[in-house]
Amino acid sequence: MLTILGIALVLIICFLAGLYILGIRSEPYKHALEFIEDHELITETLGPLRSRRLALFGYTVRERGVHGHAEYKVFVKGEKAKGAVYLEMEKSAGIWKVVAANLVPDKGNPIPLVDGHG
Repeated sequence: MLTILGIALVLIICFLAGLYILGIRSEPYKHALEFIEDHELITETLGPLRSRRLALFGYTVRERGVHGHAEYKVFVKGEKAKGAVYLEMEKSAGIWKVVAANLVPDKGNPIPLVDGHG
């Protein structure tokens, strides 16, 4: 019985690790990272970025042909501060675009980066 539980645990961990790897290698995640790295307000607030990391269960991606929707939570750390960036993206005609984004610094108030809903 203990062996079966051990095997099941290993399979679950491998499955979750596989999902995470697929998430960080996806096309929309690459676009999300470009958005984060190029956004001046993020650099002004946190300082030059030292690291960015996808939250373990911090994403959803639905894609069907040339259309799709993705949401990400990315932890970012700069020279001055750290926080999280929440992004919502839409794919239309094969092109991913950020439609809403917020920076939530560890200290301070949330900062809207893009608001495509208003």
